Parts: sequence; C-alpha cells; structure tokens
Amino acid sequence: MDHSKTSPKIVFLLLCLVIATPYTTSTFYNFDFGCYNTIVSIAPCFNYLIGRNRTATTPSGRCCQSVIRLNGTLSSTATRRAACNCFKQVVIFYRQELIDAIPTVCNTTLPFIPNPTINCTASVS
Repeated sequence: MDHSKTSPKIVFLLLCLVIATPYTTSTFYNFDFGCYNTIVSIAPCFNYLIGRNRTATTPSGRCCQSVIRLNGTLSSTATRRAACNCFKQVVIFYRQELIDAIPTVCNTTLPFIPNPTINCTASVS
C-alpha cells in the first residue's frame, strides 16, 4: 500500500473536521489555534484511532511518541483542561475503545481519557 498518498488524505480529512467542528457545536468560542495544534500533534495516531488497519492491535511507535510528547506539554491544570475540551469535540470521529487503550498500549499515563461526555472541569485537575 502506498502510504504517501493515504497520509495526506487522512490529514486533509482531519483538517476539514477540525475546521468544521466549531461550526457544528455550541463550543465555538473554545476552539482556537491551540486546540488545532493539540489535535494535529497526535496526527500519527489517526489511522489507528479510526481503525483503518483492522488487524493492528497497537498504534505505531510514532503515535505513542506523539502521545507521550503531548502529555509532557500538559503541565498545568489549565492546559490539561484545554486539551481535554479540544479532544472532547473530535473524539466522536474515532473508535472509543481504541482511545481508551492508548495509555496501556503506549505504556504511559494520561491526565484524562477523552470521550464525548467527559466533564473536563470536574474530571481534570
């Protein structure tokens, strides 16, 4: 399979979703450039999170590295809550069971596991 053609298509699709999401949710005022950067920072995980490779039981090494790197930038309650709210807006496009598995399969911990109903203020400190 030629991934050089697939990856740009996935990134383009994600960018369209990221741009369209604020217009389809009530949280338009929360979606900013920082949110875009947060979501794009885990781009190596997109194929895994949408279940593109149905036989893959773990994400790529690049995916895990990007999650660990992002986790390292979430150094304050404010940044963790902002990231939580970002991911909350887009997780509906991904397979929740794969999102839930990321900390285990990447051998890391996360301050929250994004899902569409998480209360980022109450659940993230």
